[in-house]
Amino acid sequence: MRWGLAGGSDIAATRMIPAMRALGQPVSAVASSSLERAEAFAATHSIPAAVADVQHLVAREDVDAVYISTVNRLHGRAHPARRRGGQARAVREAGRDGPR
Repeated sequence: MRWGLAGGSDIAATRMIPAMRALGQPVSAVASSSLERAEAFAATHSIPAAVADVQHLVAREDVDAVYISTVNRLHGRAHPARRRGGQARAVREAGRDGPR
């Protein structure tokens, strides 16, 4: 599984990126509220690509799944990007899909 990050959060940095990499699943790209923020997060966390928005993230051929790590009020902005070429994409939201 090759991951994209929608948002450069502390949870992504301290929990999700290490977990993904421990499983041998690379983080291919990150999108943030601006390209500059995405580039800074990517550089800090050795992520090979930064993109301007979630639509560009989902469109990448090297992204199989997207982890949404934005603040809750922004999660909805990432959901329209679940599909690429008519094909559903895997999406994981912080705090939404885990055990209740």
